Amino acid sequence: MNHNSTTLWPINQLLVFWSLLSIIVVILKYASDLITPMLIAIALSIVLLPLLKYFASKGVPKIIALLIIIVVVLIPTVILGGYIGEEVKAFVNNFQETKLQFNSSLEKFVTMVNHIGITTSQSDIQSMIDKSNFTTIIQNLATQAGTQFSNVFL
Repeated sequence: MNHNSTTLWPINQLLVFWSLLSIIVVILKYASDLITPMLIAIALSIVLLPLLKYFASKGVPKIIALLIIIVVVLIPTVILGGYIGEEVKAFVNNFQETKLQFNSSLEKFVTMVNHIGITTSQSDIQSMIDKSNFTTIIQNLATQAGTQFSNVFL
């Protein structure tokens, strides 16, 4: 009996390893809303630490140096966020025009493919795109991103 338990030990270790790995992945997936900002904060602090040390070496008090660094990082972030938000809003507002341009390009593509000898129609390709709800997904993502980036100014 003792011989069986020792031969099964590597299999049990492998099973325990994969089980723990699966549990960790699930925990990270559900905790990503909490973990992601912390990881970004850690990365920013590591990247900006040399700048803080530079200010400290020049005799600038730590609080003043931190405020300067925060302003230097925050201003471009707000400007970039606002710019991206406006671009996303423009995309959502011009979505129908973009869709018409896409359909025109699709028609040219179908003509080229048919000329090569591959028979297809625009309605076949359009139905594949419609089945995947691709345009709805893109429009919803753009709207949500625009809302998020527009909230930077609030």
